Amino acid sequence: MNFQEICDDLNSRKGDGHDARPRTYIGASSIGDTCHAYQTFCMRGFPGNSPDVKLQRIFNIGHALEPLVINSLKDAGIHVMERDPMTGNQYRFTAYGDHFMANVDGIAEVDGEPWIVEVKTLMAKKWREMVKYGIKKSHPKYLAQVQACMGLSGYMKAMLVAINKDTAEIAIQVIDFDVIEWGAISARAEAVLKGSGVRESDDPESWGCRYCFKRDICWEPSKVSYKPQCSRCECSVPDILNRGGSWICTIGGGGESASPASVKATDVCGQFKAWTPPASEAPTHKVHKVNDLPF
Repeated sequence: MNFQEICDDLNSRKGDGHDARPRTYIGASSIGDTCHAYQTFCMRGFPGNSPDVKLQRIFNIGHALEPLVINSLKDAGIHVMERDPMTGNQYRFTAYGDHFMANVDGIAEVDGEPWIVEVKTLMAKKWREMVKYGIKKSHPKYLAQVQACMGLSGYMKAMLVAINKDTAEIAIQVIDFDVIEWGAISARAEAVLKGSGVRESDDPESWGCRYCFKRDICWEPSKVSYKPQCSRCECSVPDILNRGGSWICTIGGGGESASPASVKATDVCGQFKAWTPPASEAPTHKVHKVNDLPF
């Protein structure tokens, strides 16, 4: 048995096509990405590129270390709850009809106040940068994620707990809710909900596009096999007034004159046309009363 050949094979495998169960919402973990096309492909549930085997391993290591970090916090006397007792699942906070969502690693009780707990596993260099410069400078996307978690939950404090994967050192960044940061984040989510799904770059070989998990569906959709569904149709808009992540058909019930608010998008019709990023920055539809929500 040639172990070198086995290792070469294990480390060179590519991703197995496209994810079969993509997320179907704007996620707090990705809201720091400023590309509206990416956010829209996520919200509409289009498949993304699967990571190669090494990157998937990195993700799996991160998930495996999260309970260890949470248990370390508990050992230090911090009361942390990982599961919502009402559901038995991760704590989840949503808005806009469940089209914008945050799943958090835990809720801590600190001096009688609930805090968001977010765990990150970092290589030594990135961990040191976070400790030295702070999360705002070292990992702005992580900061956006935590601010979104606070904005969606209504909690005013959070701790980002980072473990150094090389030394197992733990560092905690205390983050206060920032209404200005949250305003920018919620404005981005609103723009996507309103239909501003423009690409951040017009060059598929730009750095952001080249390593984007939605690259194929965005630039080469013929490579991607997926089942037509209403959320993926350009004639549907997100229903932000009713929970459940549902969609509204703008042409259902007899043509374009039908009232969008009265036609739930449930079954794919013969007029299905896959959503693609618009050429301009102008929103493609209106989100009913989006600015009136208590958000």
